[in-house]
Amino acid sequence: MASQLLDDTVGNVLGERATYVYTTDGGVAHNMTQDAGNAAGVGNVLSADADAPILRTSQARPIKPRYILLAGPGTGLRRKKVVIGSAANAAFNGTDSTVTINTVVYTIVTRVGERNSRLKIGAPE
Repeated sequence: MASQLLDDTVGNVLGERATYVYTTDGGVAHNMTQDAGNAAGVGNVLSADADAPILRTSQARPIKPRYILLAGPGTGLRRKKVVIGSAANAAFNGTDSTVTINTVVYTIVTRVGERNSRLKIGAPE
């Protein structure tokens, strides 16, 4: 089956998908599916644990994951919102000011920390 191209939250076409680790601020590891180019560009780690709970992209998740907002060079490229798998990631903790995704250098514009969802559920999805 051919992979589908999807749009992310700010209108960028997404490429191949892969499963990465998202570790909550509380230390719980989840699997999350992400665009492989975006995730590799920001340094997210591929998941090797198929049994880890899945961090869904729906509104039914217990947290709103941390992310960075990126701006492309010039005015022709759209901004990208990329979820960051670890709070220790250099793109998130302020060590890096740019990231390279698919040979394009993006400037980190905003870093947004993890937040609790308003939805109250007993266990992670």
